[in-house]
Amino acid sequence: MTYRFGKPHGLLLFSAVLLLFLSLPLGSASAAVVLLDPGHGGKDPGVKISGSLSEAAFTLEIAKNVEKRLKGGKNLKVVLTRSGDDDLSLDARLKAMEREKPDLFVSLHVNAGFDRKASGFEVYYLGFGGTPEAPADGGAIARDMVKNKVLNESNRFGQIVLKHLDPQFPRGNRNLRDAPMVVFQNPSTPAVLIEMGFTTNQEDRKRLQDPNFPKAIAEAIASAIEEFAGAPGGKP
Repeated sequence: MTYRFGKPHGLLLFSAVLLLFLSLPLGSASAAVVLLDPGHGGKDPGVKISGSLSEAAFTLEIAKNVEKRLKGGKNLKVVLTRSGDDDLSLDARLKAMEREKPDLFVSLHVNAGFDRKASGFEVYYLGFGGTPEAPADGGAIARDMVKNKVLNESNRFGQIVLKHLDPQFPRGNRNLRDAPMVVFQNPSTPAVLIEMGFTTNQEDRKRLQDPNFPKAIAEAIASAIEEFAGAPGGKP
């Protein structure tokens, strides 16, 4: 949608509408759409967790468990970018975001590092390090306001995820980090990427191979989504 401002009162009216939009909580008008993106898949298995378990399978199991946990909720609708061991390009994931127009995007991954002592979990979002658009006109101001709103919401959700995942990784909270990842390029969708443990760390790898661990992780992520959305079961 393109907005053109021919008269000063047009800018004032649009600004008032925009401020009202920015004040609305997630999912206030209808069910909020949460797009879960299990990393890798198909020909790209991701990092190896064990002889029979790949990152692609692990993240898909978590995504399905989150979907199951939140299914039936009146305020939330969960959609997966892939529901099987499918090849899914980065472009296809971005198109899924364009298609679904989610209120929240969550990418799921497992970490690996050169330092075998590195362990725990970390959450990424775009961060505020990008160059702000020069506020030359009302449209630029509006876009900058929307961008800051989305970044603040991404930051808020990231902090909530850290809190809920913390019990699953004792002393393993590596905090919220910012990075200019391609999956964060949609300027209107709060988005985070979660790295759940290091396969290169002995203790983490053992934890990741525990058959009960995916359900515990999914429960934590689902609770974080509920809290963020203010849905029943969340803890605002």
